[in-house]
Amino acid sequence: MYITYGHRVTSNDDPFMVLADEVGGALALAGSLGAGLVDFFPILAYLPSWFPGTYFMNHARKWEPKLEEMLENPFQDLMKKLNQGSAKPCIVTSQLESLERNGGNSIISIGDIKGAARQAYFAGAETTSSVLTVFILAVILHPECQVKAQAELDAVVGPERLPEFGDRHSLPYLECLLHETLRQVERFIDRIDGKLNAVRTKAIPHLAVNDDIYRGMFIPKGSLVIGNVRGMSWDEKVYANPFSFEPTRYLPAPLGRGEPHPTAHWGFGRRICPGRHLADSSVWIAMATLLSTLSISKALGEDGKEITPEITFVTSLTR
Repeated sequence: MYITYGHRVTSNDDPFMVLADEVGGALALAGSLGAGLVDFFPILAYLPSWFPGTYFMNHARKWEPKLEEMLENPFQDLMKKLNQGSAKPCIVTSQLESLERNGGNSIISIGDIKGAARQAYFAGAETTSSVLTVFILAVILHPECQVKAQAELDAVVGPERLPEFGDRHSLPYLECLLHETLRQVERFIDRIDGKLNAVRTKAIPHLAVNDDIYRGMFIPKGSLVIGNVRGMSWDEKVYANPFSFEPTRYLPAPLGRGEPHPTAHWGFGRRICPGRHLADSSVWIAMATLLSTLSISKALGEDGKEITPEITFVTSLTR
């Protein structure tokens, strides 16, 4: 919210956060991308609400006003602050300034800026928080990883300040811990509830723009193609012991096996996540700060024994 609109969120009761949560829940209930008949037969979008099987259209009509509020409310709030001279620099202000410099002669319109701003929130907020939640779970299940990362932070950063982005290149184990968390998000969820839903199990659907042949298989132009991110992240030809949580796997020999950092979770081609650098930096600085200031562990019961918490995941835009 701050990066996009210059709006500082200070509580869970923030009206824009409440609105965003409502809209996020509505989008989750709309179903998976590419899973509805309307994705294959667009003409179904024009059927009347009384027609059998048009739940998706009734759902869309019900929530359209909220989606419009999410498009307009934060933007109009920022415009009010701009007029008052109290707006903070953010993505929207930079785009508006660019539009003004070009005298309005741009392929980018006000509508494009509003839409991109709304999408920036939905694409980045819940995905980032979901990964950080899984990271906390990872260090609870693998406390030895936390110990190693904290020792590295103590040696490089010390106790007198918080980590900064300039420290990143000097913290190789923390880097490995980040990438192993991204690679393994599905495994933790699978381990807990036996389901294969995850922060990102399958890529967002793509469309073949031309006829193609892949490993002898003909893919006609217009085919829906969904990348198996889970399969790519757990490829035994690339990652030894792919189901084990081993941050050191990315370190060069003799400390590790020099395995490549996973990248499939960002998507592919020209539709690759445009916010991946922001997301990567956001998760890294959060992990570094958490490990520098906290020790994460299971609670102890009255008998002094560790309490294994009941861990459940909720499904919204992400798992």
